[in-house]
Amino acid sequence: MNILSKIESRITRHSNFLKNWLWFYTLNGIKNKFRMKAIQGKFRGKRCFIIGNGPSLLKSDLTFLKDEVTFASNRNYLIWKDMGFIPTFFTVEDALVAQNWSEEINDIKGTFKIFPKDLSSSLKIDIGEGFYVNFVRDQKLFPSFSLNLLDKAFWGGTVTVFNLQLAYFLGFTDIYLIGIDHNYNVKGSEGSVKLNSDQLNSDNYIHPSYMEKDKLMYSPNVNRMEVGYLKANEVLSKEQVNVYNATIGGKLEVFERVDYDKLFLKSN
Repeated sequence: MNILSKIESRITRHSNFLKNWLWFYTLNGIKNKFRMKAIQGKFRGKRCFIIGNGPSLLKSDLTFLKDEVTFASNRNYLIWKDMGFIPTFFTVEDALVAQNWSEEINDIKGTFKIFPKDLSSSLKIDIGEGFYVNFVRDQKLFPSFSLNLLDKAFWGGTVTVFNLQLAYFLGFTDIYLIGIDHNYNVKGSEGSVKLNSDQLNSDNYIHPSYMEKDKLMYSPNVNRMEVGYLKANEVLSKEQVNVYNATIGGKLEVFERVDYDKLFLKSN
């Protein structure tokens, strides 16, 4: 990319950021903020589960989560019928996921959707079914973690960090991660910005159709994700919010490990 192209790209990014930021001061943006305020801190002191899309998720009895508050992301909806319930919240922050599967995502009903405003051209939210967030994608600010979603959310290298910011905003004090394998089988160069479906195998995910032929996806960067997780854990620990890893297996060791099944044992 030459200097002129870099300048044009930077101008476009700043222009898009300003456009999205200004939207929050329009009538629709103000209504959106009222919806956010109405749910802020609603679950104070309670626990929630952030559901990942790693294959280890299928090793757990997901029926336990039916009456829990849950966050799901990206193409997790492919297994909702098998899970037997629809997660409480649904998020997407990846622009390629939004572009590739916007029609499917827009057809989803029965869950509360939370998306970055800059994806609103692809991802629609009906009144009362969710809200948009001012999502800051500036990698120069990475790693950062927002404690005020009314202002902004930060890009954290993975949608799970976005979900952790949401969970804090909603008031949860015990957050459990499940299905976060933190490990990918990637063919070719891991440094690629975008990968085709034959490079990022479906065995990295919960469903054989998770990756579709000729769809591009951003290359997973586990080291960068780990930096995002470390920052989230640092900030949330200071706020007396506990994050636990209830994933069966996987390679994420940033958060304290707990036994998933034991979380549902009822005391006599």
